[in-house]
Formats: sequence, C-alpha cells, structure tokens
Amino acid sequence: MNELIKMNEMKTRIEEAAREYVKNEQGINSEICHAVGNINKLEKLISHFEEVFIAGAEFMQGEVKALEEKLRVAVEALEFSLHAAEYLYEVDKPLENGMAPMFYHTLTYEGDLEMINKTKKASEALEKIKAK
Repeated sequence: MNELIKMNEMKTRIEEAAREYVKNEQGINSEICHAVGNINKLEKLISHFEEVFIAGAEFMQGEVKALEEKLRVAVEALEFSLHAAEYLYEVDKPLENGMAPMFYHTLTYEGDLEMINKTKKASEALEKIKAK
C-alpha cells in the first residue's frame, strides 16, 4: 500500500512537472513571438529612418547647390563693385590730406580714408573666398 501511495505521489509530481514544463515552454514561445514582433517593428523603423535620411541628404544637396549659386552671384557682384571702388578711390595711391572738400568723394579726408579701408577689406575678403 505504501508503494502505491508513493507511486501515486510520484505520478502527481511528474504530472505537475509536465504541466510546469508546458507552461514554461508556452511562456518561452510567447516571449519569442514578442521578440520577433519587436524585431519586425525595429526593421520597419530602420527602413523608415533610412528613407528619411536619404530624403534629408537629397534636400541638403539641393540647399547646398542653391547656396553655391547665391555665393557665385554675390562674388560676381562684389568683384564688379570692388573694381569700381578701387578705380574711384585709387586705393594704391596715397590720399592727399588738406584738399578742398570738392576733391574728396565723400567730402572729407576721413570719409575717403574710411572708404579706401573698406575697399581694401572687401578685396581681401574676395581673395579669401576665391582661394576656397
């Protein structure tokens, strides 16, 4: 009789262990399905990110081209203006001090001197831009 009780207890423990195993296996399978779902979502997000990145890069290329064109136009305008200013203010010649105001383009020695300095700075800036 003791043997029968022991076998019955053993059978009960085996059945409980089997149920626990099945329960754990189902939990593991559920976690695997959940992980696979997350991986699929992550792959979609990565694909979307790549599309957005590519679109952004293409947009920036267009912006860079537009800025390059604006810079080209600005350089042309600066070159034209600079040549006119260099001719008008004769930046390579010394400026005479004490002449009548009608001989100064800005009506003062200091005004002409300031314009000569601005012209020289513009020339230096243009050279730097062209060097790049």
